[in-house]
Amino acid sequence: LAAEVAAAMGKFIKAGRVVVLLQGRYAGKKAIVTKVFDDGSRARPFGHCLVAGVDRAPLKVTKRMSKRKITKRQRVKPFVKYVNYNHIMPTRYQVPTEVQPATLVTDQQMDSPDGRIEAKKYVKKLLQEKFLHPPADKSGRPSKDVIYMRAIVTKVFDDGSRARPFGHCLVAGVDRAPLKVTKRMSKKKITKRQRVKPFVKYANYNHIMPTRYQVPAEVQPATLVTDQQMDSPDGRVEAKKYVKKLLQEKFLQPPADKSGRP
Repeated sequence: LAAEVAAAMGKFIKAGRVVVLLQGRYAGKKAIVTKVFDDGSRARPFGHCLVAGVDRAPLKVTKRMSKRKITKRQRVKPFVKYVNYNHIMPTRYQVPTEVQPATLVTDQQMDSPDGRIEAKKYVKKLLQEKFLHPPADKSGRPSKDVIYMRAIVTKVFDDGSRARPFGHCLVAGVDRAPLKVTKRMSKKKITKRQRVKPFVKYANYNHIMPTRYQVPAEVQPATLVTDQQMDSPDGRVEAKKYVKKLLQEKFLQPPADKSGRP
């Protein structure tokens, strides 16, 4: 069955497709497929692909920030790796036509540490430029394919509402997830890096992509944020505080699944 799934995904996954990684240290991160190996290779005898992705995307900046801080927050941290087809989820997004996926990273570069560093530098430079100045789509607006590169539905409005007469939903999401920590870091730094920055908003059905994931049974989505809270700034702040506390707890101590794993 796994082989059939891999084969079916291989037909769907092409160079330039944006995918979400499901396993390993980059789980949840977005990446661009640069080369596919539907029949596997000698080193990896299974369907897989070579991807270039975003480990850390640019953060929000404001006018009050110094130039040095803005430059630091606009940096992109990329990654390049081979990924099994079973460990990625393809999306409907494709990179803009002016980006040549095959040039992002090659097999020759992946064979040596220096080559991987060179590839990551090129990917970083390219993605940083595209994040800061997204190419326009057919309608002249910034391309969603680049912008797409995290949210829980708490309430749905299939028939719309008086204020929003279109299908939409109320979501609570993660603007900034906890960062990696090490034993050498101080308690203060670990606490800071484990913080979660949440957001709450109404989203048009056309502007979201559902995934196969569900929140654990013990989390009640309807309690994360309500319509009443969304009606006032204080209510939204209160909702975000609750979402932050809950998600921070779940990130640090993930609930176990049926197999007993996080």
